[in-house]
Order: sequence, then structure tokens, then C-alpha cells
Amino acid sequence: MQPHDRSRTVTHAKLTPRECREIAREEKIFICFFARDFQGHHTSGDWKVIEPFRPVSPGQEVTWQAVGQCEELKLDLPETIFENLVENRNMATATVKDDAPPGLHLYEAYVNGQLAIGGSSPGVIVDPGPHT
Repeated sequence: MQPHDRSRTVTHAKLTPRECREIAREEKIFICFFARDFQGHHTSGDWKVIEPFRPVSPGQEVTWQAVGQCEELKLDLPETIFENLVENRNMATATVKDDAPPGLHLYEAYVNGQLAIGGSSPGVIVDPGPHT
């Protein structure tokens, strides 16, 4: 076992609570296409939000990415939760408002005009953390 190298340890005590949350949650929300296979033939399929309920924090920038043959990704986000929505072909970003109410908030994602599914409807769970 190697001795612990303290010079490489990230000390979260020097970061603000908001910075700690942003470091912990920089992942993307991926949307992928799943073709249906009927008797060995690929037929139509579904775009699915891979992780349908994602925890987010106030002030966090959230990124969605459609993987596959995506011409256009469009999001229908609740205005009480998100601001600064930017959509660019297969990616979109939005920022969770600082005053977003805690809890589960559903949204809709459309890829090439087709509604993406995830669970019953995809959503974000606003988790204000222990600092509120």
C-alpha cells in the first residue's frame, strides 16, 4: 500500500458549498436511441433519457446530450427551475435557478421531434444540500 500523498488531496473546506456541489455533479444527462428488434429486423425505436431522475443543485449548470443520429435536441423545461437554456443540435445546457424549490420537477426532451422517454417522464430532483 502506498503512503497517502497529501499534496494531491482536494480540501473541500477551501471551496464554497456551491463549488463543492458543482464539482460533484458535472456529469451529463444522456439521451440515447434504442431501436426495436422485431423478428431480426430493426424497426422504429425510442429515444430514452438514460438516468430519468437526476439530482441537481441550485446554481448548477446541467448538460443534456443526445447520442446517435440527432439532428435536433429540444427541451421543455420548467421556468421556475431553469434559466439560460441554450440548445445546440445534439446538446443543451441550462442553469438551475438559485431559488429553485426543492423536490422532483419533470421536463420533456424531444429528439428529432420525437418525445424522449425515461421512467414515466424524466425529471430533476432539486437538492439544496445541507447549506440552505
